Amino acid sequence: MPIIIHVLVGILAAGLAYALWGDPSLLISLPYVAVTSVNLAFMACFFHFKQTHFESDHHSLIQRLLITWSKALLVTAALLYLFGASTAISPQWLIGWFSLSVIGSALVSAGFTHFRAAHRLPLPACRIAIVGGGPEGRRLIDHLSNASQDQYHILGVFDDRRAGRDTDDHHAAEHRPKDLGNTDDLIEFSKTTPLDRIIIALPIRSDSRIHDIIHTLRVIPIQVDIYLSPFNDAHHDLAYEQLGRAAMLRVVRTPIGPLGLAVKRTMDLILTILAIPVLASICLPIALAIKFESNGPLFYEQIRGGYQSQRFRLYKFRTMFHRHVAGKMVQATTNDPRITRVGKILRRFSLDELPQLYNVLIGDLSLVGPRPHATDMDEVYIDQLDQYISRYRVKPGLTGWAQIHGFRGMTDTPEKMRKRLRYDLYYIDHWSLGLDLLILLRTFRVVMNGRNAV
Repeated sequence: MPIIIHVLVGILAAGLAYALWGDPSLLISLPYVAVTSVNLAFMACFFHFKQTHFESDHHSLIQRLLITWSKALLVTAALLYLFGASTAISPQWLIGWFSLSVIGSALVSAGFTHFRAAHRLPLPACRIAIVGGGPEGRRLIDHLSNASQDQYHILGVFDDRRAGRDTDDHHAAEHRPKDLGNTDDLIEFSKTTPLDRIIIALPIRSDSRIHDIIHTLRVIPIQVDIYLSPFNDAHHDLAYEQLGRAAMLRVVRTPIGPLGLAVKRTMDLILTILAIPVLASICLPIALAIKFESNGPLFYEQIRGGYQSQRFRLYKFRTMFHRHVAGKMVQATTNDPRITRVGKILRRFSLDELPQLYNVLIGDLSLVGPRPHATDMDEVYIDQLDQYISRYRVKPGLTGWAQIHGFRGMTDTPEKMRKRLRYDLYYIDHWSLGLDLLILLRTFRVVMNGRNAV
């Protein structure tokens, strides 16, 4: 069920609770509206329902509802206490809203379940790609194909060792998902086709091959599971997830879910649109200074590596003499003679990065994320540093966790890049909206300090 339905239930519950337990002398009270907005935003960000299929277990449903609304209630109480506004809100209204929200969400969810069952409405299927066309892959396909209510949609099978696969049973092969290539083809396939899971169906003893496949697939921002064959006894002590009748071991999780991506993109657009009118007054004198000091274009354009390894054109104010801009990319160094006098000031305070707000608007960049590197640099470090390619699992950013910890500017050695990568991977594994806001706030201090700027 869409999260927006539960948010609407929360709004109706807040209005009903206000009518029953709010201040009758006021038609609308600002504190009530503020608290309602905070809670609904919190709920939208932290709701625990799975996005790929509906949770039919009623006990689990009620537990998720109680956890979600309890968190919202605790956040509200904490905010009221911190800002000294606890007397502005009726406790009866707060408890009433909590109770009505839980009851309303439970009734709507139960009604949806019974309506769907009575009318045999199809559920959104979990879209799956399988890596492995051998016996384990065929066994997994049988398990998922026999699942009730068409919960799983297998979009294709990918195997690096396709030669000789499935030639023994041509009739069965006609009814199985198509063989669509190898793992490199899967990466390209995922860029154009929405996927919810990638499942590796190989013998557990093929550990080195599984390791290589996981490493290759880390560029894709999609959950990756390993199918645990029922004939393999090695997984009995593992904490695994049940998908139909098949046991799954999650090895790569989705870094940012669909709701998180929507919230992050919304924040990017709102903050960028608000910032552009303010920064426009700075950009005009910068443009005049650049054109006055040296001949050449106003902007410097460079191809960078982006989300899911897709390349994009990044824009900056030109900070070097035009004759040094063309040719192979060479990182700028301290006191680099190629940099103009205006360019030194721009680089000192990262003002040359301001045109990248356009990249944020069109969706190439986020405000916060791993900094995009030149493609020449990517080609070097992908081979030198393990997990370097994992930086592509989220959209690159204007600033990042690495930059506010001192890894801003030149990365001329593998050790410097390794340290930057460590912070980038930490950000990907621990992303939250709060972390993004913290990075943005600390970026201003780092920029004004000018440390590591070249």
